[in-house]
Amino acid sequence: MDLLDQLADTFFNWEEMAKVIPALFMVGLPNTLMLAVASGIFGSLLGLLLAMMGISRNAGARWAARIYTDIFRGLPAILVILVIGIGLSPIAREITGSRNPYPLGILALTLIAAATSARSSGRASRALRRDSWRPRGPSGSATAVPCGWWWCPRASAGSFRPW
Repeated sequence: MDLLDQLADTFFNWEEMAKVIPALFMVGLPNTLMLAVASGIFGSLLGLLLAMMGISRNAGARWAARIYTDIFRGLPAILVILVIGIGLSPIAREITGSRNPYPLGILALTLIAAATSARSSGRASRALRRDSWRPRGPSGSATAVPCGWWWCPRASAGSFRPW
């Protein structure tokens, strides 16, 4: 029972937790929000660029975007964070002279978010029909994108077309 008491004292000591929790929120919450917002913004921008590359007519750009998204979506996030944090930190420290870990953390989370954003943005843009962007009706109204499991009415003069 001594081992269980030591385990309970180490991980379930409520008095020590009560002392530490305010400091965790004061330090951890701003750090988490900073990393999440910065990597979300940069990841979305890079993801949109990759999505545009993925639907472009240039085969090289399509393949580059596809390879990037397949690699970074296939790797576990912790592996990307560790490789960038441990592998690039000596190089970044040598180049910049700074020991600040936040730019590398933002870079790692940005690369992961960009791959996810690129895949979902690319799929969404491929789901739209090409003629759904052009005006069809006599008044110049646009056609409706197919919706539901059956069909949506078109905005042109009285014709309904399935899919």
